[in-house]
Amino acid sequence: MNRTNISSIAAGMLGGVLMALVMLYMMIHMSFRLEGFSAVIAVILSAALPLCFGFVKRLNLSASLFETAAVVTSFLITLLYGMVAGNPADLAAENTLLQEVLPMSAILHGCALAAVVFWNSIPGRE
Repeated sequence: MNRTNISSIAAGMLGGVLMALVMLYMMIHMSFRLEGFSAVIAVILSAALPLCFGFVKRLNLSASLFETAAVVTSFLITLLYGMVAGNPADLAAENTLLQEVLPMSAILHGCALAAVVFWNSIPGRE
């Protein structure tokens, strides 16, 4: 692994923090439910969000590695949010927030990763 790849992944992790903030804000605003027109907007936004990081090519970084690292980091942060924020005081109680966050986060980040893979598979993109 060369220096450019390592820099792309490290910068992508920082971008993933920003992406996680946007995704969490959106998921909280939707009460962790994909219903109706807001679900369509959420899927479109989640697919478009990592593609906004395409400017990193001008910084001599790999856009595909950056975008993939951003999506993975964002997914892990949203899961961490679900585990920490939904941690019940009683250890025997179920973590209902994680049960709501996990499926929604998986769907939205799956769409984001699919968009990244599709976009980066276009010839001449990178």
